[in-house]
Amino acid sequence: MTRVTLQPTPVAVWAASVGTPTPAGTAAPQAAPTALPGVTVTGGDLQAVDVKQLLRQDPQTEPGERTALSGCTGCQLLPSQYRDLVGDGGAELITAVVTADHHAYLHVYQLRGQQVFAVLTLSVLPGFTADTLGTDLVVHEPTSSATRTTSTYHWNGAQLVRTTATGPDTTPAPGPNDCPAPTPYPGGKFQLPLVIPSPSATAGSKAHPSAGPVAPATAPAPTAPAPTAPTAAAVVPTPAPNGPESTS
Repeated sequence: MTRVTLQPTPVAVWAASVGTPTPAGTAAPQAAPTALPGVTVTGGDLQAVDVKQLLRQDPQTEPGERTALSGCTGCQLLPSQYRDLVGDGGAELITAVVTADHHAYLHVYQLRGQQVFAVLTLSVLPGFTADTLGTDLVVHEPTSSATRTTSTYHWNGAQLVRTTATGPDTTPAPGPNDCPAPTPYPGGKFQLPLVIPSPSATAGSKAHPSAGPVAPATAPAPTAPAPTAPTAAAVVPTPAPNGPESTS
């Protein structure tokens, strides 16, 4: 009997977060996790913990995040998600904050006994999405309107560490029949990119003035004229000379 092993499929954590993609993002080195000061979970249930209070007690929470927790225009605390990222059957807390200055931060917390540990803290690009693939956390960050970077974080026994990163994705190169995009002029007008004629352009066509000098066409080799058939000369009868008059 053949045994079929089912492969895990991605499960979305959130839809795309608010904000506008920024040019680039970086992954800071992760410090060894330590228990959050002043936080004790007596019931053994991480879902019973106030997430805002948890973030306020986390020394790695940025000032902009603390402002967002109090409420501000453009700020957002994404809904808390609970997924098993360790493989022990429990559930880690995944949360994220978007600040007023369009920065985003992702946090993962783990409950050990009665203490809470920050096992992943990331500065991510606004507009990011996240999936869980088995026990891995996969983060997608838009580096532009057409490209993104994908990073996978795996449990190493103490914390989540990045194991793979791919991107940015590239868009397909234009085909030979694709037209170049117009270039905007000030005032909203458009200028089509200059197309320089090929050397095989027909004679008599005028090149664009900025296309540069065009090499003159090669003159055809001279050919000998075809022989012509001789024409018959006109024959004019010559009158006979007059002889001496005869006398009767």
